[in-house]
Amino acid sequence: MAKTFLFYVQDLGWFECRPDYRIRRTFFPYSIRYVIRGKGYGVWRGKTYEVGPNQMLFLDLTEEHEFYADPDDPCKIYWVRFGGMQTADYHRLLECDKNPVLIARNARLTRQLFEELFALFEECTPGFEVMASSHITRILTDATITHMEGNESPDGGASLQYPETVHQAIRYIKDRHQEAIKIEDIASYVHLSPSYFSRLFKRATGCTITEYLIKYRLRIAKELLAGTEGSLGEIAQTTGFCSQSYFSKMFRQFEDMTPFEYRQSIRMDLAFQT
Repeated sequence: MAKTFLFYVQDLGWFECRPDYRIRRTFFPYSIRYVIRGKGYGVWRGKTYEVGPNQMLFLDLTEEHEFYADPDDPCKIYWVRFGGMQTADYHRLLECDKNPVLIARNARLTRQLFEELFALFEECTPGFEVMASSHITRILTDATITHMEGNESPDGGASLQYPETVHQAIRYIKDRHQEAIKIEDIASYVHLSPSYFSRLFKRATGCTITEYLIKYRLRIAKELLAGTEGSLGEIAQTTGFCSQSYFSKMFRQFEDMTPFEYRQSIRMDLAFQT
């Protein structure tokens, strides 16, 4: 029944990679590797993809693949091998044939879902297969929403097939996100009126230009909070927010926590892992 109607789990676990860790093989059916810390590299269809903290590698295992740890910064990963009627559809929806690296929009939630998956298969209470399917659905849903919000993919490309005008605007935002950007500036850059361009951008990406800009700045800010010791004021300035207070306000609005709480949660995760 699980194989017919649900996402079904073949096996799952976590792994602390040694600096020389490397594996190459084919398997069945699909897998997600979620990097908790460090860096790893996936090799698939002749290309190599770097995967860092809060990123996932979603692979079709029926094709030969390879995964190895960064020797200078070996990774810890959570992984699950699974299949199901909709697995291939999600793989296509997320365009993983072009780039199998996905972003975990909510790091704490993604980690929690993996840990709850482990607990389900340790306890095997009635209905655990259904609950496991639900957890995988939530992991994939989170990745899909991130993808559809138009976030930059890890290889530097745009995620979705937007109109070229929208691609140009996204590149403008990413190149100048540290500056004070007005809608009129972007509209002028793509040679459209501000009102028409605003409607076109919202229709293509699902969010306003201002929302997109804030989300992109917050994404960079989260990387700095997790990977540097910069103060909140420095990070606010680096990512283009006009003040630390506005940065904190937007962070809480979009992430449901303060920048300080986010940084503390990352540090607690690292302390727990060690």
